[in-house]
Amino acid sequence: MAGDQRELTNYRGDLEPGEDYEGLLFADAEFGEATAGNCHFLECAFRNVSFGGGRLRKTRFTDVTMRDSRFVATDLAETGWQDTVLSGCALAGVQAFSAALRRVTFRDGKLDSPSRTDGHQRGLLPARCGPGARPRLRSARGVTGVRS
Repeated sequence: MAGDQRELTNYRGDLEPGEDYEGLLFADAEFGEATAGNCHFLECAFRNVSFGGGRLRKTRFTDVTMRDSRFVATDLAETGWQDTVLSGCALAGVQAFSAALRRVTFRDGKLDSPSRTDGHQRGLLPARCGPGARPRLRSARGVTGVRS
């Protein structure tokens, strides 16, 4: 998606479990306590979106960009992240155990107290996260393969 100029369709409404979301723009939305596990977001973009709690367990994010979005106390366990870029995003107190991350880049964001055990990461690239252009990973148990 990085070089793709595909026009995205604006999405309005709630998220539903088990749905496939393709080519959509999620902008200026709040998904507090969303119960939307087993979803697949393909070639989507998230701009200024907030997840406050809720369950996205076993959801897949493929070729997705996220900008200025927040995940607070959200269940991201067993999620899959591939070819995804998170810019200016904050993940705080999320459950992310057994998540698989491949070619995922974090830019200018914050990872605070993620619960990360049993996960698989390849190509996890924190870039300019936190002060001094150094990644801020707090209590990230089991995180491996981090390059900066």
